[in-house]
Amino acid sequence: MGKTSRLPPGFRFHPTDVELVMYYLKKKVMRKRFCSEPIAEIDIYKFAPWDLPERSSSRSGDLKWYFFCPVGRKYLNGARMNRATEFGYWKITGKDRSVHYSEELVGLIKTLIFHLGKAPGGQRTNWVMHEYRLEEKYLASNGVQNTHVLCMIFQKDGLGPRNGAQYGAPFKEQDWNDDEENCGEAGPSVHLSIPTCVLPGNCSSSVMVVNSALGGTV
Repeated sequence: MGKTSRLPPGFRFHPTDVELVMYYLKKKVMRKRFCSEPIAEIDIYKFAPWDLPERSSSRSGDLKWYFFCPVGRKYLNGARMNRATEFGYWKITGKDRSVHYSEELVGLIKTLIFHLGKAPGGQRTNWVMHEYRLEEKYLASNGVQNTHVLCMIFQKDGLGPRNGAQYGAPFKEQDWNDDEENCGEAGPSVHLSIPTCVLPGNCSSSVMVVNSALGGTV
């Protein structure tokens, strides 16, 4: 597990879809160094979803948790990912959403719901994952392989957040091209220069208590 970083009260790690794909995920698959560690790397399929929050890098009190997950294949030499866990499985729901940057398709987002038990008869829970991945043609044009996806995990309560809702100033990749050179020695604290949105009204600061794996629908 990576280092944990506690943000000051009022600050939130709330990146947009473009920032997650073009800054965090792109740097990860290109093996570039981060100045801080706001996103932990973990094989999320080795854990139950309710055990993941304590393994998150950021300790801001938010009820969304971000992870880099190595890409594992379900079948040898196949493209299908293995999404089964010891406790159940993650099932894809709905269609992929696209992420565009400068009018170019750069990434895709899958929505998955965690089910207890074995497929296909598992019991649906209210644990949700948004899985971000770089688009295949974009990967090929940059000469990199799809080694990781970026996963956002949260527990859906009622209607929950609307898919695709974005806040904050537009991301500009050129503003962050040289941040690796300016890192210095990486420390446990999260630098406030990373792309964030400070949205107290949109991020809960309460501590999550998991009472049950089962809950509302998505």
